[in-house]
Amino acid sequence: MGEFAVNIASSYQIGTARDNRTILSAMDISRDEFFANFGQTINDLILAHRKALERKRDLEGTLKRKHSTSEPKARWVDGTPEYSLHIHGLRKLFPGALFIHIVRDVESVVRSMLNFHRVAGTQLVANEEEAYKYWLRLVNACLKAEQAYGPRVIYRLQYSALIDNPEAAIRSLLDFVGEPYSAKCLEPLAQRINSSNVPVDFKSEDPATDPKIVEAARRLYAEIQQTPQPAEGSPAVADQLEAAFQEPYLRAARLQQELSDQIAKVKHYAAEIEQYKLQLARQEQHYTAEIGEYELQLARQERHYTAEIEQYKLQIARQQRDYTAEIEVYQSQIARQEQHYTAEIEVYKSQIARLQRQLRDTRKLSRLLDNVEKAAKQLSNSRRWKLANVGAVIKAKLSRGKVPTGYDPLDKIVTAYSHWRVSHPEVANIDDEIKSAQFPDVSRVAPTEPENETIDPPNCDTATCAD
Repeated sequence: MGEFAVNIASSYQIGTARDNRTILSAMDISRDEFFANFGQTINDLILAHRKALERKRDLEGTLKRKHSTSEPKARWVDGTPEYSLHIHGLRKLFPGALFIHIVRDVESVVRSMLNFHRVAGTQLVANEEEAYKYWLRLVNACLKAEQAYGPRVIYRLQYSALIDNPEAAIRSLLDFVGEPYSAKCLEPLAQRINSSNVPVDFKSEDPATDPKIVEAARRLYAEIQQTPQPAEGSPAVADQLEAAFQEPYLRAARLQQELSDQIAKVKHYAAEIEQYKLQLARQEQHYTAEIGEYELQLARQERHYTAEIEQYKLQIARQQRDYTAEIEVYQSQIARQEQHYTAEIEVYKSQIARLQRQLRDTRKLSRLLDNVEKAAKQLSNSRRWKLANVGAVIKAKLSRGKVPTGYDPLDKIVTAYSHWRVSHPEVANIDDEIKSAQFPDVSRVAPTEPENETIDPPNCDTATCAD
């Protein structure tokens, strides 16, 4: 019912969020009235079904006692430990409810929680550290409620008092709730209800447990033993509990508001998305039409360029044929020129060969004439010639050297040759002329147009040079 109280608070918050536009606000149903009516309904429901619970307990043998039919029960007790965390919410559901804080030694509680599965079949806590944390959380919540509401709402009772002095403990409890004492009230204490039946040899000292948590729990239990319950409630602490109680449904309200804002944003974004979708659809249609036009243009251009390319291909084919024919003409011309030039080269070769023979003959003749000149000089200077030709010698002496002493025809030939040698100095380099008259290697010389040349025969005197 603790979580149920929180849910009721959240429901009330939602039901009054829009002021008079919601039924709770419009009918001026206050929060306390809203809670109290739910609490009264729960109270009536539990009392109406009291006999069913007592019948089950009698069958199970949990309480072996008789119930008086002359005094119908008007009060009920719920000992759920987790209610320690929801005292403020339970007071809203049940404004007249009273709370009993039974304080038990922390180590005994931990041992009991660790063996709870022996009775319930399920683990209450996972390990020893969790048990200490559980005890700290519940006890701190009860101490907070003691400070907030005071001893008229919450009564602190030591568990050891129920064991050591049960009558005094029960009398004090009955005085707190305003019920008369009866010795039969001690009968339930003869049997421990909801006991975990902890084995005697059970040890709860787990080395994995944080020693700081164990120390905090022991210190808190020692403080409770030494510190009495507050004599009066504290409105400030009660406000703190109220704030803590409101926090879940206020957080839920904030979350709901945030959710509403998010939904509004989503709707806004959805509307924007729809607009963008319409824009995209229109743009898509526009771009599709434009793309279609471009595709038509491209198709037309492709056909145009394809036809133009075909024309160029035809032109290139015609030009290729023309150039091929022209090349063949040039090739035939070159072949004819090559034949012509080859024939001319052969002529030149023969002419050069003849010229070389003439130059060699000229060289031989020049050398022969040189020898004749030397022989003539030797002849004219020889004693034999002078004795044989005394008249020529005397004539030469009388002419003081103007008339040669040699053989007159031979002297004429030598004189003519001497004049020819003076007018033809190139005869001295006749060997170089023969070498220069060599025909060039036509394979290394590019073909050129032949020039009209005439080869002059070497200058020679008809009396001294033979063809």
